[in-house]
Amino acid sequence: MQSIYQLVDPKNAGYDTNTDTIPGAEKAVGIVSGLRGWGLILCVGAIVIAAIIWAFGAQSQNQAQATQGKKGVLIAILCAAVIIAAPELVKWGTGFGDGIKG
Repeated sequence: MQSIYQLVDPKNAGYDTNTDTIPGAEKAVGIVSGLRGWGLILCVGAIVIAAIIWAFGAQSQNQAQATQGKKGVLIAILCAAVIIAAPELVKWGTGFGDGIKG
């Protein structure tokens, strides 16, 4: 199991982050890494809040509220999965683009 620091580190993504040729690129990589970490933290918070809404809706026999809570939990989990998979998706896209010869 990876820690959150390993998940948000761009060096663990598997692709070359050459920050020498672009001015300010190193700071941009740091900002993006920080945003990924905060995004995961916010997803966990959204899961907790949506689960509370789901529980209150189920206990109060309010089906609309329970459904909104379920939807919120699923969307927050999906968002966290996309955030975690983003480096692999970029690596896949880079490899796919390098394979195209034009």
